[in-house]
Amino acid sequence: MPGSSPITLPLKRSTWSCLSSTPDALFTYLGSHAFEEPKTCAQAAVSDRNEYMLDMIGLYRHFGLGLKGKELPDYLPLMVEALALTADTQDPIRTKLIEEYILPFLPPLRSRLEALGTPYLHLLDGLERLLKLDQEVRGRGMVNDG
Repeated sequence: MPGSSPITLPLKRSTWSCLSSTPDALFTYLGSHAFEEPKTCAQAAVSDRNEYMLDMIGLYRHFGLGLKGKELPDYLPLMVEALALTADTQDPIRTKLIEEYILPFLPPLRSRLEALGTPYLHLLDGLERLLKLDQEVRGRGMVNDG
């Protein structure tokens, strides 16, 4: 994957449009739950969330993936799609993506979903279980590179 031509992540918000019917349509952006929103545009450029999203772009590029359209790199469905496209690799960067950029950011999202009383909490439960199972299987070396 590294060194090959980039694959563009085609997912658009409309794919998950049912999620936007919740009172907080932006809940699928992981960074929006974990980082304080900057007060000014100038602060946005140096915010922790901005750094997080720049790191995410670098991780996507590592796997030959790129962003298409207007989605931000911390859009959860986009992150899940990137994981699906990299499922056949044992690259430790994929593990880093899960352990450092996704799993730690799910608890704030969980809190928000619980406060909303939305059934999307069940999707989050499933995602967390799959990510942990993925890590367990990879830890045992049971994934073959593509």
